[in-house]
Parts: sequence; structure tokens; C-alpha cells
Amino acid sequence: QRHVGACLFQKRRQQRAQRRRQKEAAERRQRQEQERSRLEIRQLFSKMNPHFINNTLDTLRWYAEDKGYRDVYDFLSAFNRLLMYNMEKNRVTTLQSELDAVSDYILLQKMKYDIEYETEIALPAPMLQSEMPRFILQPLVENAILHGLEGRGRVTLSAGLTPAGKIRICIANGGLPLDVEKMEEILRSAKDLSSNGIGIQYVVQMLEARFPGAYEFNVSVENGENLVEIVIPFSKGEYYAKDFDR
Repeated sequence: QRHVGACLFQKRRQQRAQRRRQKEAAERRQRQEQERSRLEIRQLFSKMNPHFINNTLDTLRWYAEDKGYRDVYDFLSAFNRLLMYNMEKNRVTTLQSELDAVSDYILLQKMKYDIEYETEIALPAPMLQSEMPRFILQPLVENAILHGLEGRGRVTLSAGLTPAGKIRICIANGGLPLDVEKMEEILRSAKDLSSNGIGIQYVVQMLEARFPGAYEFNVSVENGENLVEIVIPFSKGEYYAKDFDR
């Protein structure tokens, strides 16, 4: 009996050690993947030199104002703000700043497309200062305009709280129905399948880097509307409410 007990004890110890090694390996792979994602993002933005572009746009903006081209002045002002915002080295921003950047982006797109843009923000003011990755919402709005609406129609961006106290952001459009299976295939793919190189894979990659395992990204078609939904915890500095129930 003593021999059998010793064997069982040894087997359990080996199983615990094996589970510990598997857990450590999984955590190591996750850290490596997050670091790889950060490097790819840094490489993308390091290729851009914003200062020359900013100075050139500023010159054109004041030229347009001097000549009385108000629509051109407004366009260049919005483009300059958007460019500088997206090319900031600090990849963390606030929800309010993301919403402002989308408004500038919409102003630019209205020069070309016949679109309407509505916002439904039902969040307390302090929640709008919640931190999140930069350049998350614009690619989703762009997809809604170009692929859902094909340049004509209405985009609605809403933000509110879930019952668990997380922040829910939803982008809706009534355009061509989303191919949900295709979207899920894109998200599963290791390759970047977006047409412009910065699409939903980038968005999910950035969310995972900031909120590993504590966010949601959902796509659906409901009542004739395409919905892309992000659910994230309130975040400030190194803290975010990752332990709330979803």
C-alpha cells in the first residue's frame, strides 16, 4: 500500500508540474505574440514622418483661408488634426479623443461621399476619459462607409454602459449586409486581409494588446443593420476593471 501511495503521489506531482509547465508556456507564447504585435505597429508608424506633412498642410490651410476657400480650409484643418492625432507616438488615448478623431474623419469623407453621421453617447463625462488604444474607431467607421454603405447612407456611432459597467461602443449602418462568416474568417487569419492594411485585424490586435482577454469584438446583422460592437473595461493608467462580469 505504501508503494502504491508513493506512486500516486509521484504521479500527481508530475501532473501538477506538467500543468504548470503548460501554463507557463502558454503565457510565454502570449507575451511573445503581444510583443510581436507591438513591434509591427511601431514599424508601421515609424515609416511616417508627420512633421513635413504637417507643415505643408498648414501652409495650404492658411493659403485657402487667405483666398476665401472656406470649405478647403475646413478640410485641411480636419485632415491636419486627424493626421497628427493618428501619428502620435503614444499609442494610448481617451475615448473622447477617439470620438473627436472620428468626427474629423467624417468631415473629410463628406467632401466625397453622400453620408450622414449620428452619435448617441450615453456615458457620464468621466467615462469619456477612459483610456484605450489610438486609431481604433476610424477603421471601423471607414469600413462601414466604403464596404457597407458604398459611400451613400447613414452611419451611427453609439456608446453606453453594459449592465456590468463596461463601455460598449457600436457602429451601425444600414448598407449591404455584412458577411459575418467572412469577417470571422478574417479575424481568425494570421495574414492581414484588409484592403488598406489597417482594418479589423489591426483593431482586434490593439485591443488584445491593451486588454488581454478582457474585451469583446462582435459583428452581426440585426433588423437590417450591420453592427460592429466593441466592449472594453474602464481604463486609467495601468488599471482597468478586468474582473467585472461581462
